[in-house]
Amino acid sequence: MRASRRLFALVWLSLSQVILNPLLTKEGVEGGRTAAAFSTPSLVRRGTVPHAAPQLSVGWLMGSLAQATSGDTRQYREAEGFHPPRTISLAPSVTEILFALGAGDEVVGVSTYCDYPPEVTRIKRVGTFLTPNVEEIVALRPDLIIGVPTPGNEGPVRSLQSLGLKVVIVGGDTMRQMRESIDVIAQAIGRPGAGRDLLERLDARLAAVRERVRDAPARRVLMVVGQKPLVAVGSGTFPDELIRMAGGINVAGGTALAWPHVNIESVIAWAPEVIIDTSMGTEESPRTLEFWKQFPSLPAVRDHRVYGYRSYQLLRPGPRITEALDALARAIHPERFEGSVQSPNFGPWTLDFGRCLS
Repeated sequence: MRASRRLFALVWLSLSQVILNPLLTKEGVEGGRTAAAFSTPSLVRRGTVPHAAPQLSVGWLMGSLAQATSGDTRQYREAEGFHPPRTISLAPSVTEILFALGAGDEVVGVSTYCDYPPEVTRIKRVGTFLTPNVEEIVALRPDLIIGVPTPGNEGPVRSLQSLGLKVVIVGGDTMRQMRESIDVIAQAIGRPGAGRDLLERLDARLAAVRERVRDAPARRVLMVVGQKPLVAVGSGTFPDELIRMAGGINVAGGTALAWPHVNIESVIAWAPEVIIDTSMGTEESPRTLEFWKQFPSLPAVRDHRVYGYRSYQLLRPGPRITEALDALARAIHPERFEGSVQSPNFGPWTLDFGRCLS
């Protein structure tokens, strides 16, 4: 049970933005508390709802998102004598965007779980992604605080705003929202040109990968984020979009849930041709893939197409999306990448994309 809770705490961290939509529909993921089951018999159980979800103010979330894309950023764009703001990031994806925009030197505080790029190890920690530490944040005298909407940070965000601090909340549960987040953050830190340049680079690299798999036969893909319980990537999520962009069919997409708990009977019935296992926390080890050897009848296992993803890029809507898509496309359609180097010219970030089950 302890391992399961820790696993899902990490899943919550890496799936920061992409979990917003499931929360609003009460179909999220968190160990040990399931929502009502389907009224009709099914091999798939409903997703679960984080304990704090009932206290989440939908109005606050939507209001914060609207605020972040309007007046807040204009104030920074139009201010005379603009100086680079001392910035605090409350989420790993935000931190990665800030550094990709060239604003790393202006970041004075990050969340406990921010781990990329390596430079962030030297930056002051200001609490967790879900519960930022107001006192630590205030002590750093920030000009700007950027976070994502979560069930736990509404109170701290209100406290920071009541002290007159500028707080911008950005979303990112879809590709479109990720692009909007990059633009909003770039405007807020006074680097709109850098934001446009970053988006152009991302678009070009994404287009290059999509061209590789254009007209390739769609393959059935199962992506899981945990094994105990078995939790799959469902529909309407950021990784679901990546699977489709990479030329795959998300076999768990038909559940109409964002993060469905599934049983092995469902997996066998889906017969995935490729399995991407992104299990994290206590389940993340070289032995992760051994789990699948129990099911040799699965096409993915039979054909040695089970992969362990050793990093969190795939679960973070941010600038490393190009590397994530490249690795995912290579796993689904390796024949389209023969003779090419993985993630060519994709900057300093590279994927450690596990190993194929042998």
